[in-house]
Amino acid sequence: MLLNLSKYSCKNNIDLSEEEKKDPLNKEILEMMSYEDEDFVYRLTGVCIHRGRANSGHYWSLIHLKRGD
Repeated sequence: MLLNLSKYSCKNNIDLSEEEKKDPLNKEILEMMSYEDEDFVYRLTGVCIHRGRANSGHYWSLIHLKRGD
């Protein structure tokens, strides 16, 4: 029921050189690299499912109603 996306975060996938870290254009990347792994863990509350083709089909959703904090 938990979705951990930390292995896809900038911190775990981008290795900037010292020169790149000083570049102001990389400010947002550096900020994202400072996030903790726990910041990328989400509690699943529902999913939306599609069955069919791109131009037709059926959508339905599954919702987890008994969520704990």
